[in-house]
Amino acid sequence: MNAKAETEAVVALERAADGALAELSALRTECAERQRVIDTLQHACEERLALIERLSAEVETLRAAHQHVSAEAERRSVLLADVTAALQDRTEEVSELRRTLERTS
Repeated sequence: MNAKAETEAVVALERAADGALAELSALRTECAERQRVIDTLQHACEERLALIERLSAEVETLRAAHQHVSAEAERRSVLLADVTAALQDRTEEVSELRRTLERTS
């Protein structure tokens, strides 16, 4: 190989190396941009997970409150039925007493 061919080969290699370095720089920039997107998405996921955890705790609290209210409603329903039955008994007793009073008057 002569000197001119060697020089041309070296120049071609330098151009290829410069092109590879430019491509590497562009790839590094693209990777950095993608990493920023990944970091943003990760942050959004963490925020949403925290919200899900908080809402899950609130749901459990509401379920417990609902169970308490349901139990209290059932208790009061039974009490109302008892009071209604007692009222009906008293009403019948009063009616019977009135009839008896009317007969004796």
